[in-house]
Amino acid sequence: MDFLIKNLRHLTTSQAQGSQGRASTAAGVGQPAISKIINGTTKMPGYATVAGLARHFGVSMDDLVWRDLETDGPSQPSQAVGLEPAKLASLIETVEAAAEQSGRTIPARLKARMVATLYAHDPELAASTPQTVQALLAGIMMTVEET
Repeated sequence: MDFLIKNLRHLTTSQAQGSQGRASTAAGVGQPAISKIINGTTKMPGYATVAGLARHFGVSMDDLVWRDLETDGPSQPSQAVGLEPAKLASLIETVEAAAEQSGRTIPARLKARMVATLYAHDPELAASTPQTVQALLAGIMMTVEET
């Protein structure tokens, strides 16, 4: 936790959302807990506390703990963060079309699983036609029916 104390001192004094009180609320702990971290009394704060602080200050947990934010600033994400609404909407439409073409009643949880799988793991399938997704969906349906 090389830079946590230094970063918290910097962030709680230099940002609009910075006060220890606001930071403690965001982290779900009392203000004394933040003070103890900053003063070095608490050597190893809990995961939830560090995660809440990182979220509150808009930095990664890695940067909050291991990077000198005052000198170097936050690192650039190595990949896009968050959902891409257009991509997600397209996948939902594609999966819905594939389900309709299959002529089967497909549970919503299975459709959601398809969308999540396509979104997270296979960018090529994300741009696929409903027929391609229908074939994949049929394979998953057969697997589900066999179990």
